[in-house]
Amino acid sequence: MTFRRTAIAAAILTTYAVPAVSREDVQQPPTEADDVQVLSPVDIEGKKVDGYKAESVQSPKFTAPLLDTPRSFTVISEDLLRDTAADSLQDALRQVPGITFLAGEGGQPIADRPVIRGINSTANLFVDGVRDIGSQTRRVFDIESVEILKGTDSVYAGRGGGGGSVNLVSKTAGGEDFQRGAVTIGTADTLRATVDGNWMVSDTAAFRVGVLGEKAGVPGRDSVVESDAVGVSPSLAFGLGSQTRMTLDYYHLRESGIPDYSIPYDLASGEPVTETLGIDEENFYGLLNRDFLEGETDIATAIVHHELTPNLRLRNLTRWGKSTNSYVVTNPDDSRGNVEDGFVYRSSKNRWSQTKTLANQTDLSGVAVAGRFEHSYNIGLEFIRENKEQDGYNVVSAASAFGSDCSSTEVDPASGMTFGELLRANGDCTSLASPTPADAWMGTVTRRNTPTVYETDATAIYAFDTVKLSDHWQISAGLRWDRYETEATSASDPTLNAYADDTFINYQLGAVFKPVANGSIYVSYGTQTTPATLGTGDEDTPQPDSPADCTRRCRRDNTQLDPEESVNIELGTKWDLFDERLRVTAAIFDITRENASIEVSAGVFEQVGETRVTGAEIGFAGGITERWHLFGGYSYLDSELVRSGFEDTAEGQQLTNTPEHSVSLLTNYDLTERLTIGGGANYVSEVFGSVTSDPRKTVPAYWRYDAMAAWEILDAVEVQLNVQNLTDEVYYTKAYASHYAAKGPGRQVLLTTHFSF
Repeated sequence: MTFRRTAIAAAILTTYAVPAVSREDVQQPPTEADDVQVLSPVDIEGKKVDGYKAESVQSPKFTAPLLDTPRSFTVISEDLLRDTAADSLQDALRQVPGITFLAGEGGQPIADRPVIRGINSTANLFVDGVRDIGSQTRRVFDIESVEILKGTDSVYAGRGGGGGSVNLVSKTAGGEDFQRGAVTIGTADTLRATVDGNWMVSDTAAFRVGVLGEKAGVPGRDSVVESDAVGVSPSLAFGLGSQTRMTLDYYHLRESGIPDYSIPYDLASGEPVTETLGIDEENFYGLLNRDFLEGETDIATAIVHHELTPNLRLRNLTRWGKSTNSYVVTNPDDSRGNVEDGFVYRSSKNRWSQTKTLANQTDLSGVAVAGRFEHSYNIGLEFIRENKEQDGYNVVSAASAFGSDCSSTEVDPASGMTFGELLRANGDCTSLASPTPADAWMGTVTRRNTPTVYETDATAIYAFDTVKLSDHWQISAGLRWDRYETEATSASDPTLNAYADDTFINYQLGAVFKPVANGSIYVSYGTQTTPATLGTGDEDTPQPDSPADCTRRCRRDNTQLDPEESVNIELGTKWDLFDERLRVTAAIFDITRENASIEVSAGVFEQVGETRVTGAEIGFAGGITERWHLFGGYSYLDSELVRSGFEDTAEGQQLTNTPEHSVSLLTNYDLTERLTIGGGANYVSEVFGSVTSDPRKTVPAYWRYDAMAAWEILDAVEVQLNVQNLTDEVYYTKAYASHYAAKGPGRQVLLTTHFSF
């Protein structure tokens, strides 16, 4: 269809993955193979993503095209985001098998928390190559593409869990005029509007701005759960087409809403109560006059590119960011067996956190010939200062003194009512079968104002090189040195103040065999390291110190533990088929994580943990014909808790929220130049929320189906219909170790009008 955008700029040269910067070279073959010499000029304006198929990624640390990169990579393009009516990062990652999403269990942040290849990768989220540790729900109105690297990535990103990383590529001002927008209306009271415009203000300067306004509910959640969001992202570019270019970007997002901890478990079976007790899946157990969610994010970025020679480029990125996240949410608690009696206790979970980041990255990238071999290389420096304040709320109910047993028959002498009656009258308890969110809860919510402050200064030096040995063979290598200085200061308990200093080296080595130009077979080996002071918290924050005599066995808040270490071994192949329109990939891999901190008793951790994930993946992206487009894949994950210091019975168990099988398929077909139809299917096998409980908390396998159609009414107007969860399947996206399972959205119909002007 002529109106549909068939390309999006993402960035360039690639061979590995993660946090850095963007490179815009398309490498040319060497002209000679004698002494070191400069190669022919590079094309910095070439397409990086065409439809659903990506040729490269943003970071200059990837020094080869994706076809020749010895790692598993998935790129979600702007076209795919548009076709699926994606609004958030979670919507986008649903298209990638092998990734699940967590949320705010146990007072953890209500924010993006992906699990990649069975490993929590919350701390491995990046925006334009810079680590973004802010607790937030990321929207995609300002996103050009989403890049997912699977497997260990410390050589690119520094600290991390070992499962992989996600990089969001921002839209920036460029060299063409356009103005476009979209208005979406839908079920669940959804109303969304976006605008994206780019104007050339001179021959070498441009201005771009994106705007988002949204008010939406969640289908299948009793018309109660909702969110409002307002975002704006201006961008200025100078020196377009010249040797020196500068881009200035700003991103602002403010959101609010009613959070949701979904459906409690039936303790007898370990499954959600909708599966065993016939409870309505739309039941909402929160309190409208107590629960809230508020978030605000501001990010300012300056990027300078300078072309020293046609094949030697310097790039510097400076970023300041601030993210605030606060909420009080109802946890449908069943620790006292209330569900069995037909009630739910409305325990509150809460948090206030603010993250500030100041980062600077410098990359020198080039292409040269030394002796007989062609080198595509990158060397760089990275400096990051992260500051996080973590606080909470005092949530005091008028019935707090009466406990949490909703059926208690103990009598309060002052009122003559039982404790259970008082809890229900005050809204602290509600019916399991017919909850009433509008209950008149009587209590107070106040900030504690005793934050713990975490500060991290990170310094890194890294180098990457892809060496072309012949037309059929190349090797890729990377080396990174990191130093982390972390400090924790507690306002409530100064004895927990702590400081730690960690340094470590990570590396990666890969070999690629190209039997033909449009195919590659590769093997790679990579390492991952995370300081214990940064790895034990879901928010990737350092933990206060333990007693000085702490050695191998320590409390969770210890700073003296050795780093957690992971190794990824991968064998894979990539092929461009159907006139190079469709890329098909396959890989087998093994990830071993050692020195994992395992809880050996309440609040006490020991470094005896080991996990292992062995798996296989198949992926495809692009088109079979000019009209038929495909995206998706299959993931098999054989995960195991190899060694546990807590319970021997946990050893050998499948890791939490790690499905053994998952499938994603999206296909669209252009019936005419103006009419497109398509559909999608997602399958996720059973997942567990715990490794030790009896019975284990679990949510069942599910299939979800989607459908879409788009009709270009006029040259500048297109109408798109999306039906998500076509069969209104009741399914759960996550299982937690206790309390509740997170329900997926019900059926939703979205009608979007795209326009340009």
